[in-house]
Amino acid sequence: MTDETTAQAGTGMESAAHEARPPLATEQTADAGTLLGGETTAETLQASAPADWPADWRQKLAGEDKKTLERLGRMASPADLLKSYRALEQKISAGELRKGLPENATPEQVAEWRREQGLPEKPEGYLENLSLPDGVVLGEADKPMAAAFAEAALDGNTSPEAYSKLVAKYFELQDKIVAERAEADRAFKLKAEDELRAEWGAEFRPNLNAVKNLLAAMPEGAADNLLSGRLADGTKIGDHPGIVKWLASISRDLNPTATLVPAGSGNAGKSVNDEIASIEKLMGDRSSDYWRGPKANEIQQRYRSLIEARDKMTGRAA
Repeated sequence: MTDETTAQAGTGMESAAHEARPPLATEQTADAGTLLGGETTAETLQASAPADWPADWRQKLAGEDKKTLERLGRMASPADLLKSYRALEQKISAGELRKGLPENATPEQVAEWRREQGLPEKPEGYLENLSLPDGVVLGEADKPMAAAFAEAALDGNTSPEAYSKLVAKYFELQDKIVAERAEADRAFKLKAEDELRAEWGAEFRPNLNAVKNLLAAMPEGAADNLLSGRLADGTKIGDHPGIVKWLASISRDLNPTATLVPAGSGNAGKSVNDEIASIEKLMGDRSSDYWRGPKANEIQQRYRSLIEARDKMTGRAA
């Protein structure tokens, strides 16, 4: 075989080998186009099925049920079927797919439906299963409110869990309201005291004493009810500057000695006369506190105030 013949033969063998070589992966990709380009053929679907699932898994599951087959046709793989089931399972567990009451349901149907939904048959069932946050206790005064909530919960077919949350929220709001009112009362009391001190000066305590003596003459419990009552703006009557000043004025007019004797002293006139007699006894001793020492001026001023108050009472009685 000549060199030329050999070269030709070699060329022919290389050509044949070239024709028999399978295309490279890159060449296959170029020929098949992109994944999202072109059409999806039955061969492609069959090739994409898992090794342990046949290509006709949809037909095998659906059988003769065309609607089920159509539904399965929307799923790309058996894994989607499992995902759909799990989603349905979660909705059932969360109560999203509860059966509703039929229209114009009879009492028997309502009772049966409530049992199916885990609802109590009577309002008392909500109270028996009431669950409140740690530290929150249902007191005797709160039970009527909770019972009223339970009746409304049963009428609305509310779950026991939701009922407990509503009652807990009610207590939370009540505590907040009480705390806010207490803070507002404290601020108003301080403001009223500042106003009265600024106006009355040294007469602040005597005037308060006069008011307390006036209130001490009221029937038992009446003064507390009056002072703890609230005005239209929500402020306490006992802390309102205008009312306190008005009561002090009335007390002074009715009893001039009201500012001189402690609150609740009973017979104010007798207390004044007794104190006058005690001071006059000191006056008879030139070495007593009335005449000498750091308290002399204070005792003398006290004596003059007592005499003035006694004379006013005597003049009014005449």
